[in-house]
Amino acid sequence: TVILWDYPAEIGNIEAHTADGTPVPIQVLDNGKRHFHNAYATLLMRVKVPAFGYQTVILKQKECVNPAVFNLPPINGRRQDTFGDQNMVLENEYIRAEFDAQTCTMVSLIDKESNTELLPAGDRSCGQFRLVHENPRFGHSAWTRGPVEKIDNINLGNRVRVSAYNRQPLVGTISYDVPFMRSSMSVTIRLYAGSRTLDFETRVNWLEVG
Repeated sequence: TVILWDYPAEIGNIEAHTADGTPVPIQVLDNGKRHFHNAYATLLMRVKVPAFGYQTVILKQKECVNPAVFNLPPINGRRQDTFGDQNMVLENEYIRAEFDAQTCTMVSLIDKESNTELLPAGDRSCGQFRLVHENPRFGHSAWTRGPVEKIDNINLGNRVRVSAYNRQPLVGTISYDVPFMRSSMSVTIRLYAGSRTLDFETRVNWLEVG
């Protein structure tokens, strides 16, 4: 990951290569964020670095061979946008993970090397969050866990709002927010190129008492 500060040109038209001219895959993760009076962008690159060594990466603007030609529709032309509710997929060369579009729970996980489905048929208990309520009859404290009174499935029992979904080549991302009781939770699921695992980044705004 590289933080690029105060870059004056178009960040979406950037390319990277090593000192010997080898192209480096690059993906813009964040752009337009500010720290006081400075703007910065977060870039993800996939580059080989020798053990106990370093690698030089050069950033530059892509050369514009043919200027873009925009064919604008007539003023009275018809425009139609189509939005579906298909499941979301994160996939790389090793695994393929599919998530339910409404609940963001995982419904399929395939090992692509063996072409094996790793989730039992009909099992939707993966990739979800649960809130466990404890029975306080033993007067337990924060250091003592009491007997389970009930379990609430946060993903299935609340409104899940997807805020971001992309399938870029270096890292695919699904982000969603879900309120529960008086609290809320933000989750980002990432699958990096070359990785055999899914990364879950979870932030909980806990506003419950007791």
